[in-house]
Amino acid sequence: MDGAFESLAGFVHSPPKVFGLLGSLSIAVFKLGRHLKSAFQAGFAALHSYVTAHRFEEIMFSKAKELLKEGKDLTNKSVFDQVLASVSKKDADQFREDILRLFATLSDKELLSKIKQLMDAVVNTMKSKTKTYTQQEVEGIMLGAGILTKGEELFSGMTREEMDLILEAIDQVEKDAFEEAIATVSGT
Repeated sequence: MDGAFESLAGFVHSPPKVFGLLGSLSIAVFKLGRHLKSAFQAGFAALHSYVTAHRFEEIMFSKAKELLKEGKDLTNKSVFDQVLASVSKKDADQFREDILRLFATLSDKELLSKIKQLMDAVVNTMKSKTKTYTQQEVEGIMLGAGILTKGEELFSGMTREEMDLILEAIDQVEKDAFEEAIATVSGT
């Protein structure tokens, strides 16, 4: 998964590869219509949240190793709070916003359907241009499509109100958990 996302991160910053897929922006505009901006924002939010989560893992892993060397038990909540609090508030807030944007996309059935159609077309184009696109890049797009499919399954059968409640709950739980960890570590 890391390789697929790293390859994809390089891919999205390569205009020849992007335009080689889309042919022209008019094709994307036609396929996505009014959802074009939201589709790109969702894609970049997903990629950014992955990169941020990976950075969090490194920061938290480093803190966890430090605490383990001190003989601390990571299953103890107050010790784990120290690990969680090692992430900056700014980064935690940005990550939460990216995750919410991703979940908002997953809960938008019309947008999700259009993005999945476009991704299927992208995968087919990439597979037909093996000299331009690597297998890792294809796998990155396919991984993204798989995440969208699972997200679609998650929200299927729910009303808009139920989806909105879930999004609010995700935001509040993430925010509360981080702030509680900070408060525990700072002793307030």
